[in-house]
Amino acid sequence: MNINMCVIAGRLSKDPELKTTKTGKSYTVLNVALNHRTKSKDGTQTDEVVFMTSTVWNTEAELCAKYLKKGSPITIQGRLKAEKWIDKNTQQEREKVVIVCEKLTFLERMPTMGETGEQQVPAQRMYNNPQPQQRPGQSIQRPINQPVQTQEHFEQSAEWEEMPF
Repeated sequence: MNINMCVIAGRLSKDPELKTTKTGKSYTVLNVALNHRTKSKDGTQTDEVVFMTSTVWNTEAELCAKYLKKGSPITIQGRLKAEKWIDKNTQQEREKVVIVCEKLTFLERMPTMGETGEQQVPAQRMYNNPQPQQRPGQSIQRPINQPVQTQEHFEQSAEWEEMPF
C-alpha cells in the first residue's frame, strides 16, 4: 500500500502569481516558508527554515492570487509530485518535489467589504471545511449536535483503547 499525502502550515514567502495553461486552466504556485525552532542543551535557540512549493489549480488559484500576499498564513493538504526539467544554462537534468494542493485553508481573516469594496467570503468555507459565517464582534457558536471533544472524552472512549499504536 502506498500513501502520498502531505500537510503543511506556514507563511507565503512571496506574493502568488496567477498563470494560465495553454488550455486555459488557471493555476498559481505558492512558495511557503516552514519554520522549526530547536533548542540545544546549552539553551541556544536555532531556527531552521524549509521552503516548499505548492501548485494550486482553478478557482482556488484565482482566490489565492486575489486574497493572499507575502506573509499570509495558510495550510495546504495535498500530494507530493516530483518535477523534472533540463536546466537551460547547464543542460543538466534538475528535479524538485512540489505539493499538488488538494485542500487549502486561509488562516487569516480576509478583508472586509470596507477594505476591498467587495463582500467578505470566509475562505475556509470555500475549501471543503464549512464554517458558520461570523459578523464583526460576533463569536462563532458550535451547533448543539456537535459537542466539543476533550482529552477526557478520548481517554474514556473505548475506541481510544483499541487503537493499534
